[in-house]
Amino acid sequence: ETKSDTLKTIKSDIFKPAIEEPPTMIPDTIPVSELIIQVGAFRNESYALALRDMLASKIDKPVSIVSKDGYHKVRITGFETAEEMLKLVPVLNLLGHRDIWILPLRRPEVPVEAPPAVIAPDTTRIPVEQVEVPVIEEEPAKPEPTVALQVAIFYRKSQALRAQRRITSKLGLPVEIVEQWGYYHVLVTGFFTREETYRFYPELAALGYPGVTLIENYKSQK
Repeated sequence: ETKSDTLKTIKSDIFKPAIEEPPTMIPDTIPVSELIIQVGAFRNESYALALRDMLASKIDKPVSIVSKDGYHKVRITGFETAEEMLKLVPVLNLLGHRDIWILPLRRPEVPVEAPPAVIAPDTTRIPVEQVEVPVIEEEPAKPEPTVALQVAIFYRKSQALRAQRRITSKLGLPVEIVEQWGYYHVLVTGFFTREETYRFYPELAALGYPGVTLIENYKSQK
């Protein structure tokens, strides 16, 4: 089996968005160390190695594998600016890699300064009758789902909405659309563990979405 055959096995066309040019609205607050494109995540390490070697021969950026939580993630780094990173997306599309993930998904939160403390003036203490206040037990906070499946990435919002309606009607799963720098990510949410997602891989593949990416520690955008 050749490297080309291996790549054909691990990659398939999920969609063919009409890529015209990279988005012009680019945030300038993301550190250089966080400018990363993830091309795929595989349980089989040989698939990740084959994809890494192929990309390293086609582009002039460092390509590495990060192994974590049972997955081997193929990532491209070495970008000086976010604009440089986004210019590589159409190139990857032309190479047949449309199931990509641009990190990070959420933009950095701006810290909010606490208001200055107000010191109240000294006052004369007045005896007050003590009243027993009943203790109300608070209900424990309900856990929120933090695992999601990225199904596809589209350049047009209409394509993402079509995929959302199809998955919701066929599988009855919650689907969110997250816009990131001009691209629309279709995410199936509502999972608490990775194990809950496994049975949906073949069902999503049957709907035409075989290149699913697992996302952990995901916070719903709703």
